[in-house]
Amino acid sequence: AAAFLRLAQAVTDDPDERARLKEREAEAAETAAQQARAEQLYEELIALHHERADLPAAARVVVKLARMMNATGRVGDATARLEEAAPWVESGEDEETRGALSAQLARAYMLGSIPARAVALADEAIGIAERGNDLPVLIDAIITKGTALIETRAREAETILHGAVALADRHELYRASLRARGNLANVLENDDPRLAHDISRDAVALARRLGMLDELWYQQTQLGLRLIALGDTAEAVRVLREILDDESAPETSRWFAALMGAIASAYEGDATRLEELRATARRLEPRVTNPEWLSGNEWSYGFLAYLGGDLDTAAEQFRKAAEYGGSTHPDLHDWYGRVLVQ
Repeated sequence: AAAFLRLAQAVTDDPDERARLKEREAEAAETAAQQARAEQLYEELIALHHERADLPAAARVVVKLARMMNATGRVGDATARLEEAAPWVESGEDEETRGALSAQLARAYMLGSIPARAVALADEAIGIAERGNDLPVLIDAIITKGTALIETRAREAETILHGAVALADRHELYRASLRARGNLANVLENDDPRLAHDISRDAVALARRLGMLDELWYQQTQLGLRLIALGDTAEAVRVLREILDDESAPETSRWFAALMGAIASAYEGDATRLEELRATARRLEPRVTNPEWLSGNEWSYGFLAYLGGDLDTAAEQFRKAAEYGGSTHPDLHDWYGRVLVQ
């Protein structure tokens, strides 16, 4: 698809049509998990719209660029770009773009562990999207709101996310549906790990059927995590190895797969594979600013040290995880305290 879109750009003399085709090429690259190429195209489009003094159009592309940054853990970059673009649509002339920007900025605040601001901005985006009947933005903002409530109002979060899955499925908005399913599984992973596993399994099947590689790799890493929680470590290693063996998978997905695979290997008592995967995870460790990812990274290394009996290293890693996680993650502090007591 991307190749045909590049050919179409070469034969058209209409600058507006060329810009539309470049945007579709960027979206195709994003879906194929060609993140560097997608980012390059989005940046070219933003520059092009600036040259034409079309700030609302530039803001619309910033939203798509930030969506990709949010999804790959670059929350700080996403927040900065969205906050910079916010004044470009404040006049109210393009309310649709303002709603989309508010929804994506709410997601960045949620991922950056600023839940109150995330909920407030998600509500603003929901209101704008309802007025304009903009279902993709509406559902995206609902998912963000539900996810932002996980730590403080888990049952409400679960209800909201169930509704988001149903609404997205009814309108065949599958990217939103996959995001809602992934976040719903996160809500349920402690209370009902079997249901969380089934949701992740179905999300993998849906992403595979639709050919959405970016979503497939993310959902598959989540499935590996659910399998570990259920004690099926052999199947977890197999699922995660599929990602690690695919050189076209993004480094963020391969990093997470290596980290979770190391934990599964530790449970299985396979010291050789554990060290191999731990070294791979360290090598692939991405440049991320998502506090939850940073916290999870340190916790995972701490847990591996804990399983290996190295309590001093475990305590230090859990302390770092707690610092990244902040007061909204008391379980991280519990792990730190548990190791100190031992």
